[in-house]
Parts: sequence; structure tokens; C-alpha cells
Amino acid sequence: MSNLGLFPFMYRGDISTGGNANNLESGYYISGRFDNLENSPFPSGWGGIVVFKTNSFYTLQFASDMDTNKLRFRHKWNERWSDWKTISLT
Repeated sequence: MSNLGLFPFMYRGDISTGGNANNLESGYYISGRFDNLENSPFPSGWGGIVVFKTNSFYTLQFASDMDTNKLRFRHKWNERWSDWKTISLT
């Protein structure tokens, strides 16, 4: 099942080389360079992003930054993304 990409919380890869956070599929990603990612949760640093796409209308994203110990999240409803919100872990 994981080889087909069907498991909803599977590892999706390293997105350090770039891409767009708005286009991530369900799963979890690592990034060594958040500054290469369009619509990034952080201006720089490294960490991970977990994406939950419940249907075509709603998506939830959580991101962690290992440099600052912060957690950021946002959601999309009807094609409109909210701003990234921050939770401090210190």
C-alpha cells in the first residue's frame, strides 16, 4: 500500500529543494531549507510538515521548526488558505 502512495500519513519526501506548500498532498515531509519553499511556514531553518487533506474543500497543515522550537499551522477551506499561526514550544 505504501508503494502506491495510498497510506494517508506516509512519508512523502524531502522538500528542501523547493516547491509550494499549497500543493502538498496528505502525508509528512522533511525540509532542510524552508527558505526554498513557496508559501513556507518559516523564513528559514529546517523541520517538517504534516498535511491532512480531508477532501477537496479542507486541508490542515502543521509545521515544526527545529531551530526555533515553534509549531505553525494553517488550513484551507474552499480554496482559501488562512495565515500561518504560531505556537511557541518554549
